Amino acid sequence: MPKKPKRGPVKKGGSELSQDQLCFLVSGYCLNGAIGVDRFEVDGELLPFTSAEAMAAAYKKHQAAVEVEVTVERQWSHELRSWGWWKYEAPEPKRQLSGPKPLKENYIHRGEPALWENFEDCQAAIFETDGEYLTRLNLLQPGDIEGEK
Repeated sequence: MPKKPKRGPVKKGGSELSQDQLCFLVSGYCLNGAIGVDRFEVDGELLPFTSAEAMAAAYKKHQAAVEVEVTVERQWSHELRSWGWWKYEAPEPKRQLSGPKPLKENYIHRGEPALWENFEDCQAAIFETDGEYLTRLNLLQPGDIEGEK
């Protein structure tokens, strides 16, 4: 398995996006693994942004760098778009193809519901893939499908 390259802060337009912030906008996770859904304190740990507005502004300003990072990450991940893209750009959630319904359909992480009755329900639910979603909405870009596993 290839070794992940270490990256420093992204500098753009006179301000910096820290490695933690970049990681969060790419994956939706802090380095400690907490899901970031507009919460800035999770299990007693602060997420790398001061507010929802600051997070949205950082994504908007650094969107190109965030999406480049997703392209690099395709060596290790099946994701075709960043957490930031799903949060701020996606026109709608992914379609559920089969399985139990989630507890809340509007609590979304990467296009899919994130709250379930139990772990088994979450595992049994089948959603369209990123590639199917992007194709259906005519959002596929060159190089996308090669990155999907």
